Amino acid sequence: MASDGIDALMQIAQEKFDLVLSGIQMPNLNGFQLLEQMNQKQIHIPVIFITDNHNENHNMRIQELGAAAYIEKPIQRQKLLQTLGKILNSN
Repeated sequence: MASDGIDALMQIAQEKFDLVLSGIQMPNLNGFQLLEQMNQKQIHIPVIFITDNHNENHNMRIQELGAAAYIEKPIQRQKLLQTLGKILNSN
């Protein structure tokens, strides 16, 4: 767990993670900025965005940044588990 995007980036730099679940709207560093920073630092961890405000701009940005997937709120448990399984089994 991270309190915000900066905290997440610091944890990612210090520990090994198989996957990142991130909101798009976060204080200090939003999800898109987090993934941009990860890309710039060549940190290759799959990122799944969780959002309640999915729109065409978000979809374009998610693809542009190379996120592994996105899941819309309210989160459906089965969809989350399928998405996690698919991504983790492909790496």
